Amino acid sequence: MLTPPIVRFTFTSAQLQVLNKKLRQDGPEIIQSTVAGIKSMKPDYIVPTHCTGFEANVAFSREMPNEFVLNTAGTQYTFAA
Repeated sequence: MLTPPIVRFTFTSAQLQVLNKKLRQDGPEIIQSTVAGIKSMKPDYIVPTHCTGFEANVAFSREMPNEFVLNTAGTQYTFAA
């Protein structure tokens, strides 16, 4: 049986809302610096939501193709420690 990797960090809902708003408002520079910052944390997965914005989703998918998971409505994720 395959053991899923451990997720190394978590964000609160409020933190994600601030991040999502910032990504949409500040454009390419903030997207690239945010992607670089999150990439440096070496997460097992990155699952941006629709409010992250198309440009940020594309940036995550290009910079972190092995960690990126395209989130869609109705998808459920189960993470185990």
